[in-house]
Amino acid sequence: MLAGLASILPACASGSTLTGVVDTGPVETIRIEEPAGGLSPVELSVAMEVGTFNLDGGGSWLVDGTIQTNVPAWTPAITRTANLLVIEQGQRKVFRRHPGNEIVNDWQLKLGQTPLDLNLNLRAYTGILDLSGLPLRNLDITDGASSSEIRFDSPNPVAMTRFDFRSGASTAVLRGLANANFTEMNFRNVGGDYTLEFSGERQRETTVNIISGLGALKIEVPADTAVTTVLDGNFQKLELQGEWQSEENVHSTAGTGHALTIKVEMDLGTLLLVSQ
Repeated sequence: MLAGLASILPACASGSTLTGVVDTGPVETIRIEEPAGGLSPVELSVAMEVGTFNLDGGGSWLVDGTIQTNVPAWTPAITRTANLLVIEQGQRKVFRRHPGNEIVNDWQLKLGQTPLDLNLNLRAYTGILDLSGLPLRNLDITDGASSSEIRFDSPNPVAMTRFDFRSGASTAVLRGLANANFTEMNFRNVGGDYTLEFSGERQRETTVNIISGLGALKIEVPADTAVTTVLDGNFQKLELQGEWQSEENVHSTAGTGHALTIKVEMDLGTLLLVSQ
């Protein structure tokens, strides 16, 4: 099990060494206005190393918004080829800063209604990803040492094939996961504190595969959801709240609608299952 967890670590850390003192200057504002270009679906990849990152819908373009930074080396690069759009922070490396210097790296982005394969690679950020009602075909999120909330307050209007989430030493709350409309979700974490909340409109049978270690994981499902959880591994603590039917390592609830299957492999972590 630990070998499997070790494979997550490269995805959740930059792998860089200290590169010296970062230079700061006046705050620069970069306006983002990228059209869909008539192509659909589009693959959008966004990479940001450290700072504030907020993302939601309601945009007039494929993606629009502002990026403010006072680190010239971090000015983002935008690359577009066919149906691929990449927005990437410059010099994405670990750094030291001058004592007393305040670093600004603030990303505020909005998405329109173009169907997307969305890839977010976000390190050491704080923010809210409000993905409510966005047409996401596939979603891939990687973070590390972050604090975030990821929301699906209204249903995804297209079927999502897969949702991959990889994280290390972060605090993250994922809400309204039934509204994400995915067929399969793969969740990986090492350390940290995570809540997966499965309220919303379930449109299909879904499977969630979780590999977790050295952290705290809370899974919340509505009481009327037909859910089966299959547990494997070495749990520091396992707690069930609500009405569960248990048989060895399988815990289920009697509900209606499309079935939800959650498979958890955990090593040296704590798991709280809540049906309410």
